[in-house]
Amino acid sequence: MDLYRLEKPEEAFELGIEEGFETAACLIEWPSKLGPYLPPGFLTLRLEHGADSGTRKLTIIGDDTWAQRVRGIV
Repeated sequence: MDLYRLEKPEEAFELGIEEGFETAACLIEWPSKLGPYLPPGFLTLRLEHGADSGTRKLTIIGDDTWAQRVRGIV
């Protein structure tokens, strides 16, 4: 979901975001627009340009539970 155009966090409920949280993995652009409605334990994936134009850097940020869940994958 792209939340860029939201003016208030509550507008996300009109998009059905709570159903997505209950039944699926959700990829959200502009998650800060959710304010207090971000679910606990969310995972942040940050993509940045790499050292040259053909590379990208992925940073994964999450709480301690994520460290256990992704161990061996990353």
